[in-house]
Amino acid sequence: MKFIHMLTISETAALIGVTPATLRRWDKKGYLVPKRTLGNHRRYTWEQLADFLPDSVEFEKSHNFKIISLFLVIMEFKKLPVEIFSTVQKNLKNIARPLEREIFSLVFEQGTPDVVLNEIVRYQNRDGGFGLGIEPDFHLPMSTPLATSIGLKYLHFLNTEFSTQFTSDLKKKVEDYIEQALHSLITSFDIERKGWYAVRSEVNDYPHAPWWHWDEVTRQTPIDAAWGNPTIELTGYFYYYRHLLPEKQYQDFIQAQLKRVIEYFSQKTDFNSEHELFCTIRLYWMLDNEKQKQILPALKRGIQEKIVLDSSLWEKYVAKPLDFVDHPERNHFEISETAINENLVWIINKLTQTGMIEPNWDWSGQYETFWQNSKKYWIGILSLRYLLILQNFSLLSN
Repeated sequence: MKFIHMLTISETAALIGVTPATLRRWDKKGYLVPKRTLGNHRRYTWEQLADFLPDSVEFEKSHNFKIISLFLVIMEFKKLPVEIFSTVQKNLKNIARPLEREIFSLVFEQGTPDVVLNEIVRYQNRDGGFGLGIEPDFHLPMSTPLATSIGLKYLHFLNTEFSTQFTSDLKKKVEDYIEQALHSLITSFDIERKGWYAVRSEVNDYPHAPWWHWDEVTRQTPIDAAWGNPTIELTGYFYYYRHLLPEKQYQDFIQAQLKRVIEYFSQKTDFNSEHELFCTIRLYWMLDNEKQKQILPALKRGIQEKIVLDSSLWEKYVAKPLDFVDHPERNHFEISETAINENLVWIINKLTQTGMIEPNWDWSGQYETFWQNSKKYWIGILSLRYLLILQNFSLLSN
């Protein structure tokens, strides 16, 4: 069930000025009958409430301005207007990399998955790993675990979202590329770390953001302070595609690594990296239900610790609700529907105002010429990502 335009019973009661008990009585009498979630919880649509809003003067005196504002904005901007979508489309085609342009074409136009696959594997090296700037914030051409995690993310997206359009030949190609990437990761696995370092020391020889700088003393980058980025996500790909590595030594490795990851994350109490949480969410969706349950409590704790709900801060580099939830029919990890709705409105407003989503970071003046190119790539990546989220929530006009 999509929860955009929906409120809980407590939020609805506060909005229209009655008690939750009154709403329950109205439900029984058929006056205002809510929708029901899969868990049988009441949810009210914004449209249902329009006739129940009290006098505006008294309403403004006694109710939450944030909820009122959100209600009015959603009623006015139910979907991204066609003309704004066209502006974003034009900007994507002018600025984005061929990879993002072809994904846009596949999702919204008449594109085909084989063309997208060709663009993905342009970033794959002969050793099976990914590099060549697939992560725009470092330009190291050689394969790295972090870049390979991004390559696998694209391949996984193609394989899970568009497999119904695959020919048997294309299916085999996709699986071959995934298998090659997994084999490359086996060779780069660090036994002492019991996981992967994000990048290698040669990253310093090419333009890169400060947080990707490899330190000669610590022998790692600042990103590597969080063990799970990218180790947790990479373990997920190994588990999901374990049928591509049927040999016993690989199956043993996958099971041992997955056990290690689950034990590590399920016992966490401090969550210093939102990116480690993002990696864990990707793992979560690649696990079966029983294994999901093992990491879910810690995942909820981590999200509640790192999420920023104050929309006035969303222009900064912070973790927003839709960084954790990108589809209405997926687990939203106890993030309130109001917060998700507010973030959706923020996206619509942002695209309406600027026609694109720009990165809210830079390289602190280093490699400025290269950063300007990378910034364009990020505009394409971020703008496409938000369009896909709006599509998931049925918020794009036809």
